[in-house]
Amino acid sequence: PALHAKVIISLARAYYRKGSVVYDDLLKLLEDGVQFCSENGLKDIQTEMYNIFGLVYQNRGEFIKSLHYFENVAKQENNIYRKFKTITDIIHLFALSGKFVKAMEYLGEAELIFSDYPAVFFKRRLIRVAGLIKFECGDYEDAIIKFNEFIQFNINNNNTTYLLWFHL
Repeated sequence: PALHAKVIISLARAYYRKGSVVYDDLLKLLEDGVQFCSENGLKDIQTEMYNIFGLVYQNRGEFIKSLHYFENVAKQENNIYRKFKTITDIIHLFALSGKFVKAMEYLGEAELIFSDYPAVFFKRRLIRVAGLIKFECGDYEDAIIKFNEFIQFNINNNNTTYLLWFHL
C-alpha cells in the first residue's frame, strides 16, 4: 500500500507541475488518493495530498477551500520545514481574505518556530510574509520597508530567485 500511495503522490506532483489545464484530473486523483491513504492508515502521504489540494485551490482563487486543506496540513504535519511553509501560505491567504487578526496569529506561530529553528529559509519566508501582510493591510510604508529588507536579505545570501522584487 505504501508504494501505491507514493506512486499516487508522485503522479499528483507531476500533474500539478503541468498547470491548471489538468487540475480537474488532479483533484480526482487526489480524492482517490486520500481515500486510499485513509483506508490504509498512511497519514504522512495523506498530509502531502492535502497540501497539493491547498495549492490547487489557492491557484484557482478558492481561498476558503485552500485554507481548509492547509490548516489540516499544519495540524498534522510533523516535518517542521513543511509545517512552516504551510503556515506561511496560510498567513498569506488570510491576509488576502482580509482576515488580518487570524493572519497575525499564524505569524506569531511562524515566529515561534523561527525562534526555535533559526534557519535561513525560515527567516526569508518570515520577512516575505510579513511584507505581504503589511501590503494587504494597506500599510504600504512598512510593506516597502519589509520588501527592501527581503531584497537585501536575498542579496546578502546570494539568492537570486527573489531579486525580481527589487524592480517593483
